[in-house]
Amino acid sequence: MPRNPANQFIDYRESSPEDPSSRHDTGIPGLVAGMQVISDKYGSVPMADLLQPAIDLAEEGFEVNESLSSRLEAAQPRISSMRLHFFILMVMPLNQAKPLSRKKTC
Repeated sequence: MPRNPANQFIDYRESSPEDPSSRHDTGIPGLVAGMQVISDKYGSVPMADLLQPAIDLAEEGFEVNESLSSRLEAAQPRISSMRLHFFILMVMPLNQAKPLSRKKTC
């Protein structure tokens, strides 16, 4: 945290290259870049170490339990209405016998 008492603000919201109201533009998530700025400025743990647990989960997968499966199934109409078809393709159908992994996104 800052050594001085002044409040600090780091804006790492998504950014859009053109008109943010256009359906053709996509926001670029700024979370990882923002966390990198915070880590560089205030952190003591390297970013690679901070991101490794998420990378491990994406590569190795994690157990799909009944709760996750049923919640995603219940959310499917909302996901469809938001045009998040890529998300549905990523997670549907869920197989509770196999770990869910996303090696291609690592």
